[in-house]
Parts: sequence; C-alpha cells; structure tokens
Amino acid sequence: MTDTRRILDVLESKGVPLSRRDLLRLAGESGIALAGLAMLGVADPAPAGAQVGGTMRIHMSTDIQQIDPHLVTAWNDYSPWECVFSSLTALDRDFQPIPDLAQSWTQPDPKTYVFQLRKGVLFHSGREMKAADVKFSLDRIVSLGGRSKWYTLLLDLDRVEVLDDYRIRVSLKNPSAPFLANLAFAMIVAKENIDQIGLNPIGTGPFRFVERVPNSHLLVRKWDKFYVPGQPKVDEIRWVPAVEPATRVANLKTGTADIVSEVPYEAMRELRATPGIAIHEPKAASAYAVMVIKHAPPLDNRKLRQALAQLVDHDAINHAVFFGVGSAEEACNPFPVGHWAHSQVACPKYDPDAAKRLLAEAGYPNGIDLEWKVIGSRPDTVKVAEISKETFRRGGVNLKLVQLEFATWIQQVYRDKQFQLAQTIFLREADPDGLVVSALFTAGQNNPGGYSTKEMDDLLTQGRGELNRDKRRAIYKRISEIVAVDVPFIRLQSQPFVWATTAKVAGFYLNSQCRPFVALREMSLAR
Repeated sequence: MTDTRRILDVLESKGVPLSRRDLLRLAGESGIALAGLAMLGVADPAPAGAQVGGTMRIHMSTDIQQIDPHLVTAWNDYSPWECVFSSLTALDRDFQPIPDLAQSWTQPDPKTYVFQLRKGVLFHSGREMKAADVKFSLDRIVSLGGRSKWYTLLLDLDRVEVLDDYRIRVSLKNPSAPFLANLAFAMIVAKENIDQIGLNPIGTGPFRFVERVPNSHLLVRKWDKFYVPGQPKVDEIRWVPAVEPATRVANLKTGTADIVSEVPYEAMRELRATPGIAIHEPKAASAYAVMVIKHAPPLDNRKLRQALAQLVDHDAINHAVFFGVGSAEEACNPFPVGHWAHSQVACPKYDPDAAKRLLAEAGYPNGIDLEWKVIGSRPDTVKVAEISKETFRRGGVNLKLVQLEFATWIQQVYRDKQFQLAQTIFLREADPDGLVVSALFTAGQNNPGGYSTKEMDDLLTQGRGELNRDKRRAIYKRISEIVAVDVPFIRLQSQPFVWATTAKVAGFYLNSQCRPFVALREMSLAR
C-alpha cells in the first residue's frame, strides 16, 4: 500500500474524506511530509460534548525535579519539555520519525542531512526560532556529555552547520539508522534563556510555562501562536504529584483528575470494570524494571554479578509486585520478545545453590554484604527490594536496604553515583539502539553503574551505523549474549507504564516511552 493511499484510508476512517488531489495539495501547501499529516492533522474522535479549551488535570506518581529538557533524569521530569519544547522531528503513533520543527529534509549522502526549518515558528518570548537555535541546542547536548540523558542518542553527530536562517546541515561520523528518530528527543532551546531554563523555560512547544510550585503542581498554558493550526486543544495542563497509588485511583474515580500515570497494577482489574474510565497501555513494552549495579569493587567481579543474577526470582516479582502485568520471559534480554532485534539467549535462572558456587569462585565462600538503595515512595521498588532481600539471603548475599526520598535517590544514584545496587526503570525507544545505548555505552546517562567495555562500545557503534536490518539483528544478538553473561545490569522484566483517563478525555495515546508526548497537543476535554 502506498503512503498516500494509507493516509487517505486513515483520514477517511476518521470522517475526513479527501481525494488524492486534496491530500497532495495539503502536503504541498503545508510543506510537511505525507506521514506528518497522519500525526499532526488527525486526532482520535472527540467524545460527545468535547470542546476546545479547559484545564486538563494530570496526576503523576512523583513530583517534578528538573525542567531543563537537556538535563532531565527522572521519567516524570519529561512532562514539562513534552509541553513546552519541540524538536526537529517527532514520532508518529507507529514510532516513526516525521517532520516537526523541520519542515522537510534531504540526505545527500549516508552521513549528511540538510533540514529545512519551518518559517515563522516563535519561541514563547515572541522571538522567531532560527537555524542558529537548532545548532546551539544540538551542540549543547553534545557538550553536556554524560550529564545529558540525550547525549548517547547523538553519539553519531559530528557537526552542525548553519546554511541560512532556515537551513542547517548535520554531518554524522557514521551512517546512523536511528538518527532521525533520536532527534525527536533533542529539544530546541533559546540561547538567551539558558541561565533561567531550569526556573522559567522558554520553548516553541504547544504550551508555555506558567509556574512550578514544588510538591504542588506544574502549570502550562496554551501557546496561541503554536505553529500547528488548531493545536493545542486545551487551555491549560496542570501536572500534580499524587504519590500514593490509591490516591491517584481515587482521584480518577471521583473526577478530581482527568488523567493519571502509573496506574497501580493491583487496581487495573477494578478500573477496567469502572464505567467512564479507559486504560491505556503502550504498544511496545519498552520500559524495563532493572537492577543497576555499580561497576566498582566488589561488583567489578563478573562472577559476583553472575551470582546476583541467579538470585533474582523473576516469577515471584512478576506475580507479587506487578500482578502478572508485563513479562519476565527471557528477563535478561535487553530486546523484548516480539521485537525485530530479539534473538533467543540463555538467561540465568533462579538457583541459590548455583549462586553460592559462583560466590565461592568469586572469592566469597562465606557470602557477602551489599547495600541496595530504594526509592521509598514507590511501592513497587520497595516490594522488589524486600523480595530480593529474602531470595538473595538464600544464596549467601545479605542486602542492607536503604530507603530514600525520590529526589535524594536521584542525587545519590544518578548524579553522585554513590551506590552498590538500586532498582530503576529504563525507558527505551522503538529502535534497538534506543533500547540499549544509554544503558550500555561508556558514559551513557542511564549507565550510573559505569559499565564500560571496548567491545560493547564498538558493537553499539556498528549497530547504529549498519542500515541492513539482518546485519543489525546479528549485531544485537551478540549484544544480548554479552549482557546475559557479563551482567552489566539485571533486567527484572518489562514494565509497561499504564495510564488511565476519564471519558471526558479524547485524543490520548502513548509513545514508545510510555508517555503521551505528541498527544498533549491533540487531546481535548469534554465539559
């Protein structure tokens, strides 16, 4: 099926009948690619009574810590930049890159892209965005190195050149299969705002920042000069921390919240049966519950890490913590079952006796004491740690659990890297490179444990640069085999972030990282 016919079918199924001539005319007038029309021009049907406007109330599991889009670390911190900022590309509902701030692009050779920018795009200050802003933003991410979560997504970037106010040339070190998709996470910022970006961010996104009150709310308001006609559809979004899972569920049922994130797994059955509430699960389980390991003595000992991998009871964790949601199948494999890059590998099984033998070989015949830093405000991470404390004990490993407030945990684990073991959540993109690069590459931002080998760095670079899918699959198979044996971290299971909305909300959907992202522009609210 051609792209044109596919998009016509989509539009007609939404009640927007267009001829081929109409579609081509729209594409020509707007200057966006045909695939962009499917995402930027069409949203889900609105519920009866839906109107433009209103305040969308989104209740999250933790408070927001960071609003500089290049320095975000925690999952909930993504929320502001999804509202306030935009990038050259966006991802459609199938996780494919489409134009956003870039109106179009050409690729003169495998290592060069020339981007044509939209004209008339305004920052929330009223200044027009130009090519110099794109160069500054991409250069800033690279200069931040491991401090930026997005640094590893731009590893192939060599240089950015301004051709004129509305054109940039991006040169890569190597051909890069995921580069266009990775650009969706590289937000464009204003140079003059950098000193204040963590307090009063200015972007080009559908909403402008209004205020952030710690432990209370983050408020963004509709940007009337947003470059996509008719978007956003709501006047405001108020992001509210509601730490207790039961509180989020109660707020949704009583109408205090319109949308909640991280629906507690134990409440899913009840909410599915509740009239007027919709459950939203991501298409791809690209979020993983993971035990991160500090690669320093004593945990720089591979046999010790292998012993730990055999002390994780994946089935017990899946049933007791996640209530059977997600999958523990091939739990060690960084590429989930069903993904095109997945190849079967032999994962460690729960076996305390085998773990004791490995401990002895590692030099700890009498066992070892280790410290596990836990996010005390998250019931799931607390339960995983408590279960692991018992299963590890049976294999000769005594865990000291240290519960920390979320902001302190982020500081100690991700920023100061002062820990031995900790549970976190890896968020990944649809491309296999995005599934692994920031967690396995030297200085990767999701690699607080400091795992680093030349072989892994070389394989990751080869995987990005190889454009043939079969050859890429072979590279990622080797990466999977190394992860299973070298144990850079312990992947516990897939962990889909489940959202729920009331019947008043339309146009809501999740991207590959289990977040609404582009849907924030499209969703509407019945009054």
